[in-house]
Amino acid sequence: MSTPELEQRVNKLELKVKTLEKLLKKSNQSNLSKLKEELDKPVERTPEDIEEAMSIVGIFDGPKDLARHFRSYLYGEKK
Repeated sequence: MSTPELEQRVNKLELKVKTLEKLLKKSNQSNLSKLKEELDKPVERTPEDIEEAMSIVGIFDGPKDLARHFRSYLYGEKK
């Protein structure tokens, strides 16, 4: 392949790459704005969802000061 032909092919490929980069950038910005819109909406939780979440993390279980007694609580010496 001669040098002018090779240069033409490289130029065409560079143009295609630039076009694809622009398309990806626009697509990513669009997806990002959609995600931001979804995250701005408040989460709809039912009382059952809240109760289940609280049972998973153990809310209201354990010692009053878990920070001081967390090892004894976590390893079975519940107070």
